[in-house]
Amino acid sequence: MNIEDFVAYYSKLKELTELHRKLKFGDNPQIAEVFSEQLTRSLFGYSKWGNKKFDAKTVDGFAVEIKATGTDKGKTTINIKSFKKHAEEFSHLIWLYIDFDENQLSFKKISLEALIEWASTKKETDNGRVSIALHQLTAFEKTCFQINEKSKTIVKI
Repeated sequence: MNIEDFVAYYSKLKELTELHRKLKFGDNPQIAEVFSEQLTRSLFGYSKWGNKKFDAKTVDGFAVEIKATGTDKGKTTINIKSFKKHAEEFSHLIWLYIDFDENQLSFKKISLEALIEWASTKKETDNGRVSIALHQLTAFEKTCFQINEKSKTIVKI
């Protein structure tokens, strides 16, 4: 997929999100994993993780988990047991927040250590998942991009 394809998909997703909100279906529409994961891999130079254990692989061969939300709250679940079990190969979680009003992509890179420390204060389900609100995490590196639908570009800001 090239950048123009990502922007075309984004434009349709934005249109659907606006309708979703207009019809009061909620503020956080589902963002297709195939879109968010491929977009993240493309913008950060990651490759696909072979067996789907994780969403991406860094150039150094470490695993990356990708979560995407359409609100700045970042409510999601993570399998903290899996992160702990694969700690030697896992690097970080990327939270992609898509701001449809500003046409911006905000990526927060959250280290394994910060994620485990924060998740340890949350209650795990039987399958090891923890419900989290990613906006509550304060230890992260942030990278932002601007989407220009007219010129079909995505530019780092």
